[in-house]
Amino acid sequence: MRRISLLFAAAALLLCGCVNRKPTEAPTATVTPTPTEEPKPAQWGYNPDVNTKYQTMDGFGAGFTWYADWVPGRSFEQNIYDILFRDAKLSILRFKCEYGYSGFDNAAKVNKAFYDAAERYAKERGETMQVLYSSWSPVSSLKSNHVIKGGGSLKKNEDGAYVYDDFATWWTEAVQAYRDAGVPVDYVSIQNECDFQADYDGCEFGEKETDRLASYPTAFLAVYRSFREAFGNNTPLMIAPETMTCDATTLRLMLNPILEEEPDSVYAVGHHLYVGGNSTDDPDYCGYDSFQPNLERIELMCRQTGFKAWQTEFYRGTSIETANMILKCLTVENASAYIYWGGVWGGGRMDNMESNNMIVVSNNDKNKPTQAGYLCTGDYYAMRHYSEFIRPGYIRVDAPLTMIDRTIGTNLRTASFVSPDGNRIVCILINNMTDEMRIDMANASFPKLITAKQSVFTEGFTADMMYNTCKPVSGTETMLLLPPASVTTVVMEK
Repeated sequence: MRRISLLFAAAALLLCGCVNRKPTEAPTATVTPTPTEEPKPAQWGYNPDVNTKYQTMDGFGAGFTWYADWVPGRSFEQNIYDILFRDAKLSILRFKCEYGYSGFDNAAKVNKAFYDAAERYAKERGETMQVLYSSWSPVSSLKSNHVIKGGGSLKKNEDGAYVYDDFATWWTEAVQAYRDAGVPVDYVSIQNECDFQADYDGCEFGEKETDRLASYPTAFLAVYRSFREAFGNNTPLMIAPETMTCDATTLRLMLNPILEEEPDSVYAVGHHLYVGGNSTDDPDYCGYDSFQPNLERIELMCRQTGFKAWQTEFYRGTSIETANMILKCLTVENASAYIYWGGVWGGGRMDNMESNNMIVVSNNDKNKPTQAGYLCTGDYYAMRHYSEFIRPGYIRVDAPLTMIDRTIGTNLRTASFVSPDGNRIVCILINNMTDEMRIDMANASFPKLITAKQSVFTEGFTADMMYNTCKPVSGTETMLLLPPASVTTVVMEK
């Protein structure tokens, strides 16, 4: 990995307040010690209110789909698992349902390898790893275009009716097959991006049945009822409709028929973020504030229906934009889960930390143990700022910042989460301003600062600037420096 120069590294670390300064030599009789400069006063204060509570967290996760098979058997396999599940402590695995595909046996083995590694670390924390299966396409025999690739919907039978029952049977058999292979199926989304015609694996569904499209609500209810009959109390929880868009109107149209017939069938409103706000692939951009109206409407819909909100796939934007987009979902729509798109991905540049995947894996000798490398990207660290310390069961609480210096900018964003026992609070701080900020975390409710982790995402950032332990400003116990374009995770206890 590239290294910044010693001079630049020292300057950057001093800015973060993260350098362990060596003690100076004792002054001689002829040298006058330099007086210690008093720290500048804080510009912000921290005021958690644990009595104002919002959503309870289910967790943070990533997808392990294409290229996940490049990890098992490699020389760095255990390193990848350690990075994702010991260090970042991801708690949700999103897998691609490939039951009935020619490569199903191998896909199930890969899924089990990731699950076994993740579950081992989850048990050490006293938790259980959660698994979500999404279908990109059912088997080709159920498709109107007779192929797994997109461009088709469910096929019709000889009577001209869509094969909803056959689709439900396929899903029920899939859940049992994965469970038989040793992978639990906790959650199911019957169709990834049902509102999108893909040129890769895909299957379209409509808000209602048309001559070209099968009905998503009808298909969903057929699968749910088949699950209930086959699995009883062990029925997977259902995420719906997992659209490409977060447009609240589209989500409601998909969900309303389901609510009318089986209001208890949906666990969480699932969606992606590729439509419903401003984001692009080229240039890589995510205007996270543009999603505000739709996220507000999703929050209202979930509040009215009693559903949770899950963001189940997204990748666009720079690393600092990724951190802001996660925070936006957590604080505006009250998302209980945020799942990043690519936990691992093959190929790509190995010297650029701005990547749309969490870990980039090299493609050299992919089927043999080698010394080929991998890269932890900026998006990995953006996710880790949330996933490591905000555990399943934590509750988001109100924790406004107090502006002490009225002359400074206001683009400092935050979210706080308290543990179920109320003894620990985790605060995320994002400084989107061009100047460093000083915040005093001192508060009566959580007086002990346990740790603070900080990443600086300025242009051209390197691994040296990621996830450093940030110590309080010299001469203080709780004041932290927040550099421009930085994310800081602060953990405090009673």
